[in-house]
Order: sequence, then C-alpha cells, then structure tokens
Amino acid sequence: RQAAVATYLEGFWQSLRHGPTKLTHKQCVALAGEVYRQWVHAFEDQPGSSALWNRMLEANEAAQRGDLGPAAKLMIRPPLGVHEVLEGRFGLIVDVVLGQHGLIVDDESRGNLLVQTGKAMHDVGTTVNRYSEGDYSPDTVGERFPVFQQRPEPRKPESASVTITGLLDGWWREATLSGTSESTRDSYARSIRYFREFL
Repeated sequence: RQAAVATYLEGFWQSLRHGPTKLTHKQCVALAGEVYRQWVHAFEDQPGSSALWNRMLEANEAAQRGDLGPAAKLMIRPPLGVHEVLEGRFGLIVDVVLGQHGLIVDDESRGNLLVQTGKAMHDVGTTVNRYSEGDYSPDTVGERFPVFQQRPEPRKPESASVTITGLLDGWWREATLSGTSESTRDSYARSIRYFREFL
C-alpha cells in the first residue's frame, strides 16, 4: 500500500512542479469512463430501487441544463451558470478521479471533464436502473469509453556528465520549494566535500 501511495504522491508533486496538465478530449472521456465503471461496479449487486435512479437521472439532466432544481432554493447564492451547476453536482467526483491519477488540470480541461462526467453519470443511472429492474444483460454502454493513457513527458536530452555537486544543486532547487532549511543544505554540502576529499 505504501508503494501505491508513494506513486500517487510523486505524480501529484510532479503535477505541481510542471503546472496544470491540459487533457485532450479523449482523456476526459476516458476518465469519465473510469467514473462510470467504478459507480456501476459499486451498485451492481445491490442497485436499489428504480425510483431512486429515475430521480438521479432527472437531477443529472437538470444539472446539464444548468438547473439544480429544488436544491437551488436551499442555497444562499444560487449558481450563476451551467459550469457552476456541474461543479456543484459532479465536482467531488471529478476530484476523486483526478486524485487517483495525481493530476492537476487546467480550467478548460476541468470544464470538459465535468461535462463528460455528467454524461457518464447519466449512463450510470441508465445502467444501474436496468439492474434494479432485473436486466443484467451485457453492458454495451461502458464499451464507448477508451482506456485512459497519460501522455509521457517529453524526454530531456541526457547531459554528457553529472557531478555530485551538480546533483546537490539540482536537489536544492527543488528542496527550496518544500521549505528545506539552509542548514540542511550546508550539512549535505559538507558531507559531499568530505566524500570528494576521501575519493
């Protein structure tokens, strides 16, 4: 489990270092597909009542039109537009799927992902509603989603040689972002100096 968490955190820190990622349309649809598969799997064995899923379908359709329905009356300041309504309804779901990949995305990508997640959640309602009525025929809806693939970062040309003090300087540039103290750097530099003298 520690390895999985370490991998997730490394991806998260890398996203912070490189700035927000811009997702392609296909990547947004693929991430929405992960939402679809997770939700369908969660409710496959115990889908609940058909009435519940019909209400969910109505609420999702309203959100895609920019309407929160009766829930808007409970808010101090109702949402201003479709994007805010989608954020309110699907924002946490989007946060979870992005977190699973350690992704921080730009506003345009998030907006597209919210739209695609809304469509995927509509498909969830349709599929699980079918289960609730006893129809467990093969799921053809889920086949429309591609598999998510992160584009690899462009490879930097390898330098001809790397010195141990060069490694220290590179580490220090990143360490200053996390608040590492100057005394730590001095301690490391002293150890490297002793090591070089020893060699």
